[in-house]
Amino acid sequence: PTQRFFGLATSAHNFYAGGYFTSKLSGGSVTITAYAADRLGNPVPQGTTIVFVTEGGLISSGTGASSCVVSNNSGSCSVTLFGQEYRPLGADSTGGDPRPGRVTVLAYTDGEESFTDVNNNNRYDTGEPFEDIGQLYIDKGENGRFDASYSNIQTGTFEGDQPLSMPANTTGNLACSTTDIAANPGLSREGTCNGVWNGFTRLRKQILIVFSGGEIGQPGAYIVTIPVGNRTEVVSSSLSAVTVRLADLNGNPLPADATLEVATLPALTDGACAATLEGTLIGSTTEPTIHTAILKDCVAGDAVVFKATVTSGSGSKTTSFGRVLP
Repeated sequence: PTQRFFGLATSAHNFYAGGYFTSKLSGGSVTITAYAADRLGNPVPQGTTIVFVTEGGLISSGTGASSCVVSNNSGSCSVTLFGQEYRPLGADSTGGDPRPGRVTVLAYTDGEESFTDVNNNNRYDTGEPFEDIGQLYIDKGENGRFDASYSNIQTGTFEGDQPLSMPANTTGNLACSTTDIAANPGLSREGTCNGVWNGFTRLRKQILIVFSGGEIGQPGAYIVTIPVGNRTEVVSSSLSAVTVRLADLNGNPLPADATLEVATLPALTDGACAATLEGTLIGSTTEPTIHTAILKDCVAGDAVVFKATVTSGSGSKTTSFGRVLP
């Protein structure tokens, strides 16, 4: 495997598990799949092991391990991330994300640093350009840099990005910014590159999974630590359309499989106000979602109500967020 050809995908970036200010549900899950190839895009050999570590929840491959083994010709394998404790509480670090329930998952495997084969002999030769990578770590704060310690923003208890071990002689004390690391913040701990091409190092990729709450956060209920731009609110409103941003109480998106509908409450008993909504699912995302209701025959005083229904093993619940037309 080589770094440029190592990637991750998930069945959904947001699922019902809940965080600090929201309802909590344990046992839900998403699938995370790693894809690995060599520098020419060929699948890695069967038997290649890919290891996963996580900031929160539980990772399992179904065999009692948090790793998976490539056993097919696609160069891929998968693990399951379950929603449960620990549920992250937000980062009180410079540039960090203060929202609870945001889980960084890191995958790594042994492989080589990517290089440009200038003379086309299919191997690295001294002097050929390469992409230096340093120590890998879990970027819990989502700020693209290593923070050895900080407090979580909700309870003030200790947190810190988690560094992980590297093969001998693969790290140093040089800056990594002259390579593609600058375009991929969070890939390496700053100042740990060695300026030497390594044919046996630790490749890595991280992915963000959100432990979404099961209810629409109401504007008056938000805690001040949740950024205003991540809260449920009316984005725009007129007699022809209403656009809203929907988020849970942590300022995160609702679960990907939550279903949406829109209803109207006419101000007059004979009111004809009607609304239609494009798209009935929240969908896979790491941020609150924007939804527009197209209105017909509405007047001032009519109300438009967005409803989200979340289904879990314990049943389903519906919460709503409305707007009275000016």
